[in-house]
Amino acid sequence: MVINPTERDYFFSTINQTFKHLGKDVTQNLFKFCEMLVRYNDEYDLSRLKKFKDILEKHFLDSIIIGDLINLPESLLDIGTGAGFPGIPIKITQPELQLTLAEPRPLRVKFMKMVIEALKLENTSVFPHKVNEKMYFPIQGVITRAFESAPATLERCINFLPDGGSVILLKGPGVDEEINTISPIIHEHYRLEKDIPYSLPGTDHKRRLIIYRKTSNYCRRFYQISDIKELTAGTLIESTDNKRYKELKKAVISGPKKSGIALVCGEKIITDNFAYIKNSIVCAVIHDGFSEKNSNINQIIDQLDKDSKLLLLKKSLYNDLDISGSKKLLLFVECPKNRSLETIDLTRPSLIIPFQDPANTGSVMRSAAAFGITQIVVTAEAANPYNYKSIRTSGGAVFNLDIFDAPPLIETADYFLRNGVKIISLDSSGKPVSGFSFPETFAVIPGIEGPGLPDKLLSHAVSIPMTDKVESLNASTTVSILLYEYFKSIQ
Repeated sequence: MVINPTERDYFFSTINQTFKHLGKDVTQNLFKFCEMLVRYNDEYDLSRLKKFKDILEKHFLDSIIIGDLINLPESLLDIGTGAGFPGIPIKITQPELQLTLAEPRPLRVKFMKMVIEALKLENTSVFPHKVNEKMYFPIQGVITRAFESAPATLERCINFLPDGGSVILLKGPGVDEEINTISPIIHEHYRLEKDIPYSLPGTDHKRRLIIYRKTSNYCRRFYQISDIKELTAGTLIESTDNKRYKELKKAVISGPKKSGIALVCGEKIITDNFAYIKNSIVCAVIHDGFSEKNSNINQIIDQLDKDSKLLLLKKSLYNDLDISGSKKLLLFVECPKNRSLETIDLTRPSLIIPFQDPANTGSVMRSAAAFGITQIVVTAEAANPYNYKSIRTSGGAVFNLDIFDAPPLIETADYFLRNGVKIISLDSSGKPVSGFSFPETFAVIPGIEGPGLPDKLLSHAVSIPMTDKVESLNASTTVSILLYEYFKSIQ
């Protein structure tokens, strides 16, 4: 089919009279789109409307008028667009708009790609699949026309629409019934912002423009192995023969001391410390079927994906690396380079850590950071401070401390004593901490279970008074109490 001269004149007169602000080039492009629609309508099954007047009014006028009724967001996803309505007419009249046209039917997809190329529409793409709640689109708004019920669209968009994003619904006058069926759960995340009744220009066709605004940052992202980019992210790894996988597994087995690679996991640790570790990240790992509703974590995943540092692993491969059992985002980070003991500032307080348990090592580092001790001396017998358990119990404080490698405990203590630094040790034979006067500079040595501390390290011992209900406190607990008392003394 082709448009005859009478229909052509009717199109231009209607558009020019109704939308006087549109320029000549815009009107010409609208007509070119209309010509293509009429020409390919039957062949590509584009529209049930066959009469030219109906096509003009119910497709073109009903699409173009939206830009006159509201300010549209900068980026828009048109769900169930069919042959490109309302998206393409809106895009022609507002060329700065970033538009994604979602339509699964192949013939209509082919047609829209032809239109985009013929009209040279920039920042316009076609998504040739059904949109579901597991997909992700970096857009500010969603628009639909004669597609599905309002509740269904709001639910469909809830996981990818950002806080403040809009859902624009082109509806008939009887839309109240749909609005009344929206569930309380959906109402927790949206508010009805606008309800605009209007008529198609020059007709008696009644319409309603309904706009919902997202009022929460709720966003559950899904990542899975798929050919659809909106369902996946990162570099896919499915085989145990993959070189990257082998390297990571070796790092996990050998540990941070040999590999120089630390495993960082836990949402709060990652978000709180990302600024400190982002330049040291080797890669990040998620698994097929992974989902995340923490918006901060999703932003980090996006950033790592852009930096080509995100790996999407088959679930069984991910489980081999997730020695922490977190089932969450895993970061593999280059361990910071510890300094030698000879470079330590002897005028500042230090904490000496001899613990073989990485959880205790991390715990005392956390207390040190909390109470102003930033020099940490790790003796040769101690657990590696970048063990994932140490990182976890330190709350990530390990990345904000000055850490020094040292010889075995006795040699380390001798080093401080030779340089005139007093040793404060924790032992039940020591003076009560409540009456203790801290020297200007010192090095703390926690108590050691089993044989305890050698006699020469007990000259400045401090004890934590307690009842006889327990034999002793955990070493990391006693360190926390001591450092708290020191912190109070300098306030």
